[in-house]
Amino acid sequence: MRTVIGLWAMVGLLVPGQSPEERETYENAVRVLTADVEDDASDAEAWFGLSIAYMHLGQPEAALDATSRAAALDPSDARFVDQLGEAYMALGRPEDAIDAFERAAAIAPRMFFPRLRLGELYVQTGRAVRAIAHLEEAVVLNGRDASARRFLGMAYRIDGQHERAVAEYERAIFLAPGEEFLYLEAADAFFSAGMEDEAESVLNRALERFPGSGQAHLGRARLHVEAGRLREALDDFQLALDSGQEIPFEVVYKTMGDIHSDLIEPEPALAYYDRALEANPESVDALLAKGDLYLNRNDVDAASAAYGQATALDPARPDGHHGLAETALRRGDLEAALVAAERVLELDPEFRPAAYVRGQALVRLGRLEEGRRQIESYQEAQTADIAEEQRARDIQAHNQEALALLDAGENAGAISTLRDAIALYPMEALLYRNLAVIQSRSGLHQDAADTYLEIIALGLGDALTHLRLAREYDRIGDADASRRHRAIYEERREAEAAGRGTD
Repeated sequence: MRTVIGLWAMVGLLVPGQSPEERETYENAVRVLTADVEDDASDAEAWFGLSIAYMHLGQPEAALDATSRAAALDPSDARFVDQLGEAYMALGRPEDAIDAFERAAAIAPRMFFPRLRLGELYVQTGRAVRAIAHLEEAVVLNGRDASARRFLGMAYRIDGQHERAVAEYERAIFLAPGEEFLYLEAADAFFSAGMEDEAESVLNRALERFPGSGQAHLGRARLHVEAGRLREALDDFQLALDSGQEIPFEVVYKTMGDIHSDLIEPEPALAYYDRALEANPESVDALLAKGDLYLNRNDVDAASAAYGQATALDPARPDGHHGLAETALRRGDLEAALVAAERVLELDPEFRPAAYVRGQALVRLGRLEEGRRQIESYQEAQTADIAEEQRARDIQAHNQEALALLDAGENAGAISTLRDAIALYPMEALLYRNLAVIQSRSGLHQDAADTYLEIIALGLGDALTHLRLAREYDRIGDADASRRHRAIYEERREAEAAGRGTD
């Protein structure tokens, strides 16, 4: 027995084997412990040690059998029941694992690992309330475990408690500063909380520690795209490509193509769409984007070829059929244009551009009355769409001008530009939010608070608006107002969580 206990202790201390020497240790443990249980099948500790050795050897079925025997011999030993949960997890049986870990936690409420595993499993299955209950207990038991902090952050995030989520991620980073994925998850949590500056800050910290991190560059590129800083986004996308790390090449190339297209730079846009197709020859999105660019240049044959490939790959995509309808109309193939346009409207009756193509084809085919009715109906809807598009472009132009002034250090000019835009579009929440962010960055915290109050008074705010307002009151030093708006945030967040059914 002394030898067996010594081997069990060794197995328990070793991490999962990577080297031949470690694997030999586990195999030796299995031989010795198997002999022991053959001599005495009532030795629960030997069965337990055998289970651990099998887990390290990547044999969860054998581990489950061994630990089941240990638990049957002594069901009051939380270690045995906890090990059952580990085996079930390794076998991909989460509900059985949850049952085992719940029993282990009930037997030994002060045992850390069942709480951690329950939190992890409840997070994975989207049951945030239960995950939080166990993980809050876990961090009380071991507050210096980065995994517990990370999973608690994930649980808070699922539950909509964004500020608590980012606080836990920051604690996890402090405890494990060498874990790159923690910075990336923290940045994503900040972004979800509407804390774009903080998200960019944590990504900058990640890049200071991991200069070649492709994922960090991708995260920062995403922030730049959201802020309309397209050139900076292109720079970060390129750095991600240059990192040599595994990244979603098709998506990155397609996005870079879209950015160049938005910047009215068709040649580099086409080049990036081609790269996306090299990464994935069946990328329907890249083919459709190429078709649109060729059509804008009136290269009808190239556009038709791209749309044809896209439609062959995904016949249910209406935009591919619409591209074929447009190119057929420009070539004068009216019957083909009519067939393709009608196919679009079968797939999506609200696809208005196809209605226009159908109307044009009908008129040119001599079906004048039917075609004119179709075109008039389209034009009425299009007039409203054009007005909305113009409004969106104008808002974006003001926003871009404000950002450029902010980048140049002209904060007052940025604020003035956004105030002018708000005078033109007094019900556009984005303009107010950007104004408040710039005011806060400029140290004008009372002005920022007033802007958030205006958002709320106009009915344009959400739960996060109250949280942002609370932060401004913190900076002003108005603790009562901060508490009041944090309470409103919590109430609205809980109402949203109840609506989602996160438990």
